[in-house]
Amino acid sequence: MELNIYKTVVIPAGGTSGNCDLILTQDGAYDILAKVLAGADEATSATSTVVLDTRVPGTPLNYKREKVSACENKITFTAVSDGGNTVKVVLFRST
Repeated sequence: MELNIYKTVVIPAGGTSGNCDLILTQDGAYDILAKVLAGADEATSATSTVVLDTRVPGTPLNYKREKVSACENKITFTAVSDGGNTVKVVLFRST
């Protein structure tokens, strides 16, 4: 597998701690690895796959609640046509 260089971070001699930012801007699967160089020495991490999916489901439409009895309500709605992003609707209630 061939990966393209995304970002090179130069750290001070002796190392450092902290995080390196990785900004992904397009949905898709990314194979990520880190290669560390110290003089003539080199170490490479295992490759990890990260999937970025920023699509979100739409809001249900035509929400309606009908009181059937003192302890029963009928809830109806229409799932939005959002290209398949909505695969399940979960209803919650307060106690």
